[in-house]
Amino acid sequence: MAIPTDLTCAIARLDQWHAAIVAAAAHASTEASKPQLAGIRFDATPDGFQMMSTDSFGLARVDVPTTHPATIAATIPAKELAAAIAAAMKTHGRKTAPDVTGTLIATADAWTFRTDATSTSGRAIAHEFPNVTTFTAALDGPAEDAQPYAPTGWAADRLAHWIGTAKKTGAEVIEWHHWQSPMKPAAIRYRIGTGREIAVAVLMMPNRITR
Repeated sequence: MAIPTDLTCAIARLDQWHAAIVAAAAHASTEASKPQLAGIRFDATPDGFQMMSTDSFGLARVDVPTTHPATIAATIPAKELAAAIAAAMKTHGRKTAPDVTGTLIATADAWTFRTDATSTSGRAIAHEFPNVTTFTAALDGPAEDAQPYAPTGWAADRLAHWIGTAKKTGAEVIEWHHWQSPMKPAAIRYRIGTGREIAVAVLMMPNRITR
């Protein structure tokens, strides 16, 4: 399918889309008073594309490797996009999802998610996504530098929720780390085994990510 040059796009297998959206949407805000936090920010990367979401308590970054060069640059409502991908999964079925291509095309104002049998469109989020650049370095620390800890209270609950959410994709969480140090906030990283793996990094920053 040819993509008009005035649109940006991201293309991946449907099973990759499903695993990625479950992880990213779990960290987007559901509060109507915070529309800028209700979206997933998409940006192209050299190896595919990246999704970022935050509810102001945690920041999630999902890296999706693909064989199709991405040009995506948009913020899409998490709830609506998750519903579109869920509908596509229902139409095609989990067993055939690895053989189905899903394409997200977007402008600053609108988006469409398509497979060869489904198409869903909606409006993009006009509010600017929060500036999270000061936090993302904590997601990139070398695993060998991690300082494992036993989370308690809120952190333990969130960790259990995040891992549980990842497992709901039907894929196995095959690796995860969490750490805390004087220079880094608590964070976890894991990979979802879906053939070409989806890499997820989540940062715990209570009440810190705001506009």
